[in-house]
Amino acid sequence: MPAHMHVWNGERATVGQWRDLEGCGVIAPRPGDTSPSVEFVDHCCRLLADRGFKQVVTPALQSTELIPFLQAGFVSREQLHVLVHDLGELPETRELRGFSLRRGRPTDLEAVLEVDAAAFDAFWRFDEAAFSEACAATPQARFRVAVTDVTLPAGNLPAGHVPSGSIVGYCVTGRSRHQGFLQRLAVAPAAQGFGVGRTLTIDALAWLSRRRARTCIVNTQESNMKAARLYLDCGFQMAPSGLYVLMRPLEEDALR
Repeated sequence: MPAHMHVWNGERATVGQWRDLEGCGVIAPRPGDTSPSVEFVDHCCRLLADRGFKQVVTPALQSTELIPFLQAGFVSREQLHVLVHDLGELPETRELRGFSLRRGRPTDLEAVLEVDAAAFDAFWRFDEAAFSEACAATPQARFRVAVTDVTLPAGNLPAGHVPSGSIVGYCVTGRSRHQGFLQRLAVAPAAQGFGVGRTLTIDALAWLSRRRARTCIVNTQESNMKAARLYLDCGFQMAPSGLYVLMRPLEEDALR
């Protein structure tokens, strides 16, 4: 059941499969809409259960959006840090040896999704639809990739190395008026520790600053301390409240 806009009794949300994760559905309220009713959330859960899904999750929600889902039996699956950069003073650029950045191209998508799959676990990794959604989420978006200029060892990969010219990282940055968003940042494990993530982040911040954005927002899993340290090192500050991903099993005895 591909994710689609579902309308019922005047309420609407995106309902369907969560990315490529088989058996996992999603109920995603449309940004800007009022909070869904408990009845609507229950209806969507039954719809997903009838389609064979075993569990359902929400996208990242603010604390003010949680109540109808909690009342419908959802529980917390994960919490996310929200970090904000005021774009007043950009971090110092460091020399990036062995790698270069360039504009992303449509033909890079397959390689980019391979990087994403290597960088994130199954729940968080992007499929093609999620990548397209990230690029289309704001009126202006920028897609950049990092390419290795040298051959890298790659541990357990069959080839035993990452050839020169391979895409090893990427970043999607968005802007809506004066607000910037670091929509996605991923670096392949073989290229981590060389400054690729930092360089992509600074490149994104500089692009937003040139376009007169006033702040940049990024979120990351609370458990991903490596990413949090990267953003803090680049001048982001932790926001006072985070985001929440909720989940609910869809076995018959769990349905209302």
